[in-house]
Amino acid sequence: DILGLMPEDSTEDVTATLIGRITIEPEANTHLVLISIDDPDPEKAAKEVNTLANVYIYHNLEDRRVASRDAFTWLSEQLAILKSKVKQSEMELLKYKEEEDIVTLDRKQSLFEEKISESNENYNNAVSKRIELETIMGEIENLKQTDMVGSLPKIIENPLVQQLKQEQSKLEIQLAKISKKYKPKHPNIIMLQSQIDNIKKRLEDEVEKIIRGIEVETRISIANESIIKKNLDRLKHESMRLAKQAIQYGVLKREATSNRELYEVLLHRMKETDISGNTNANNIRVVDKAIVPKKPISPKKAMNMMIAIILGLGLGIGICISLDYFDNTIKEEEDIKAYFHETSMGSVPIGKDFSINGDKEFNQVNRSYREIKTTISFYRQEHVLNSLLITSATPGEGKTTTVQFIGSTFAQSGSKTLLIDADLYNPKLANLFKIKSKIGLSDFFTGNLDINEIILNTDTANLSIIPSGLIPPNPSEIIGSQKMKDLIETVKKDFDIVIIDSPTVSAALEVAALGGFVDGIGFIVKANTMTWQVINKSIDKIKSLKGKIIGVILTSAKHSDNSSYNYYYQKEHT
Repeated sequence: DILGLMPEDSTEDVTATLIGRITIEPEANTHLVLISIDDPDPEKAAKEVNTLANVYIYHNLEDRRVASRDAFTWLSEQLAILKSKVKQSEMELLKYKEEEDIVTLDRKQSLFEEKISESNENYNNAVSKRIELETIMGEIENLKQTDMVGSLPKIIENPLVQQLKQEQSKLEIQLAKISKKYKPKHPNIIMLQSQIDNIKKRLEDEVEKIIRGIEVETRISIANESIIKKNLDRLKHESMRLAKQAIQYGVLKREATSNRELYEVLLHRMKETDISGNTNANNIRVVDKAIVPKKPISPKKAMNMMIAIILGLGLGIGICISLDYFDNTIKEEEDIKAYFHETSMGSVPIGKDFSINGDKEFNQVNRSYREIKTTISFYRQEHVLNSLLITSATPGEGKTTTVQFIGSTFAQSGSKTLLIDADLYNPKLANLFKIKSKIGLSDFFTGNLDINEIILNTDTANLSIIPSGLIPPNPSEIIGSQKMKDLIETVKKDFDIVIIDSPTVSAALEVAALGGFVDGIGFIVKANTMTWQVINKSIDKIKSLKGKIIGVILTSAKHSDNSSYNYYYQKEHT
């Protein structure tokens, strides 16, 4: 009645319905749980919670009683079995002690270990002594063959030998002195010689005596070593026997002890179970009964609205972060150094309101190109760079504009500069300088004009240009010809620097040919356009064709106009 169930409702349906409405939440750092039931009727919800708690307490008590009775029965059976095991293991331990006459096994083992250690040390000393004496005997045998036995350290260190040698030395000195005055048969000489011979004889006898002593000592050492070895082997054998006894004794003792301890634990547990099974103690109780709620818990409109707002903001921010994370295009100069390990020659900001002859003091684009020109000038101080090729991975990255501005900045600084439009696929350099003439590079290669006729002046002082001319049907043959190389070498003699607008890296043969004719290559990268993988493949392609890249220029970059910009490149290239 409390749950509002009908007689025809099955147990499974009732259980599923009730479980779907119940919420049980444990309270943190306590043994309490909070039981809640969702129901449209507040009074019915309170009754359902209280009834559920009481039923659970009752069933928990019954389960504890049944469990106690089952545990008591099982413990009784196990105690009977274990009691027999305890008795058997203790009898086997006692029997083994009687058979092996084990009374003080630990003490015996300790004594044998001390004796073995002492005997082992004595044996090592005996072996060392024997080896030392055998070595000395070997030296004696070798020295006997060369009549140098007297040089043996054991003989030299003998006090008597030292004394006799001193006396012999004194007599030989006296003999040497009087030999200058008297003849060999003079009585004094004969007497001294007789004394020296007598000392030599005594020395020989003493040396022989020492040698015999060493031989005797060697034989005694060998015999002593054998005796100590036999005693050591006997002690080891006896120690192994005691160790085997100790192992078996330990096994039996541990088994008896383990059985005894387990028996006492089970006996204690059985008594506790018997007591707990005869009591009505329950480990669950209701702390606070459910009361009729005064207001509903759902729906919470304000909270739902707040959650929706937070989720919306979080999703939007997540999408923005994900797009930025997976965007692997080149955005700033640090990316150049990180992904390509190439020198950054500078970056040019996004800008449309600029011109070569504009306000150079406040025009950020002009100032950026002047910085790039400064970087190239620093490079030229340490390297030969009279001809520079400018290329990029794909069209539209600012390659031709960069050639225009770098050439103009060199010319404005007083350097005689020549620009060559070698991009015969998509020539644009002449249009940037508003040159209407149709003659150019292609006319030189067809033989219609010589070099001086295709070099045109621009409105900027010190700046000349060789346009592309009419687009030929075979650009690769013209660009890679020996005549192109000769042209570049010729104009390098008349100009301080020659800057060439090259086809993109997609025209690999043309870039490879021109790269072999010039002193260096500048690579253009447009920010937020190409992925670093594509650019890296283009750079690797140039290097594989023996092209020498001196640096990378980033165009359409975003950066602030601040005073630290100029200092950055000066510090990097100084």
